[in-house]
Amino acid sequence: MRNAVRHGVTLALFATSLCISAGVSGSERLDHLEFADRLNLAPVTYRALSTLDVASRKALYRKLPAPLQGQLWMTHFKEFLQSHPELTLTQRSVLYEAIGLITARQESDMLDGPISELRQRSLTAFSTADISIFGTLGPNVPVAATADTDAVLARLRSAYPSGVSLMIPECNCSASSNFCDTVTNPFPECENTGCSRSDVGCGWLWLQACNGICGGWI
Repeated sequence: MRNAVRHGVTLALFATSLCISAGVSGSERLDHLEFADRLNLAPVTYRALSTLDVASRKALYRKLPAPLQGQLWMTHFKEFLQSHPELTLTQRSVLYEAIGLITARQESDMLDGPISELRQRSLTAFSTADISIFGTLGPNVPVAATADTDAVLARLRSAYPSGVSLMIPECNCSASSNFCDTVTNPFPECENTGCSRSDVGCGWLWLQACNGICGGWI
């Protein structure tokens, strides 16, 4: 079983390596990602991102193409559903609604209304401890890295470099949907301050703008 998993990782990395070394265009790279997904690229990438702290995870996530971002959230919710058989029908319904919202993102950017509705239903159905499932892709606390996850991260960083000035930190939270928490941030407030902003990557399902820093300048 372990050899099969490692073989799948090798195939996905090999496909990525071919794409990068050939210098293919963005559309061709997207075709590659759709092909590589059949080799379980999304679960492999999800595990690799889970080894990073949340801020670093977001920074790399924002560079990935939207289809892969959506697949990562699908993996996220699938694992949550599988590991929580005690979920009520209402809670499962909210999770399926979130999955539907991720799918709808491919067709429309007008998601403020649906995000607001999901927020209200989520806050009613889930406890404070579990609500972070909608605002953090992967675990709040990073998991241990392996040689395989390090290799995946290296490939992703090579394919999608940050391009952000080291003098200006990237925004890592949404001022309108604060998901800063005491587990990963000593000061759990999203402060709208001078950071490099992005249109998506924070808030609910990371579909909202990143326009602040958790704890401000800490």
